[in-house]
Amino acid sequence: MPENDTRLTAGVHVRFTGRMVFGLLVIALGVIFTLDSLGIVEAGPILRWWPVVPLAFGLARLVGAGGRRDVGSGLFLTVVFGWILLHNLHFVRYDVWDFWPVIFIVAGAAILTGGFRRRREAVGGQNGAPQIDAFAFMSGTDRKVVAPDFRGGYVTAIMGGHQIDLRGAQTSAGPATLELFVLWGGIDIRVPEDWKVSNEAQVIMGGVEDSSRIPPGEPRGHLILKGFVMMGGVDVKN
Repeated sequence: MPENDTRLTAGVHVRFTGRMVFGLLVIALGVIFTLDSLGIVEAGPILRWWPVVPLAFGLARLVGAGGRRDVGSGLFLTVVFGWILLHNLHFVRYDVWDFWPVIFIVAGAAILTGGFRRRREAVGGQNGAPQIDAFAFMSGTDRKVVAPDFRGGYVTAIMGGHQIDLRGAQTSAGPATLELFVLWGGIDIRVPEDWKVSNEAQVIMGGVEDSSRIPPGEPRGHLILKGFVMMGGVDVKN
């Protein structure tokens, strides 16, 4: 069974992705507001529990349930939305937004330690993994992928950014899928001239711009972008 899938029944697989979480949250809110409008339930007490959905997603990413394990984004989502839930239930006095000045503390520490300097990495190769797992929080990475059977991976940018160069990669095992989670961050992706790009990411107050040229003949590679982009941007070019 593939690492990124969870088997439900024979021959059926479901991936626990950011798009799925966002879709479930929107559906749940629609149902609650509809029932409230009809006078069946009161939305206020129920809406206190809304952080449960992104909290569950964070815990899943943290332990690797239903997908590849991502400690960085999983820990961030678990702490933030867990705190919001505890505040909504009056278990903690302070709101998570009361701690926003901590951003300056983290930024200052990153500047002093050189955390904002981009790290250059070569990912993949003849003996390398066919997937990438990139995380950036108030920092940046510069990755060059040279895997001969690139299949995609997970890229998280929270108030940070990534530059991912896929021009040395190949997709011999079929389309490559990048699961994106972008929050106040940005991702620049360079693809080979003979690749096509499909965007299936969910975007809120952000953007995904595909500036890559359409291959003149049959594409020799296919990159699929999925995931969630909020108040951030993704730029794809050759």
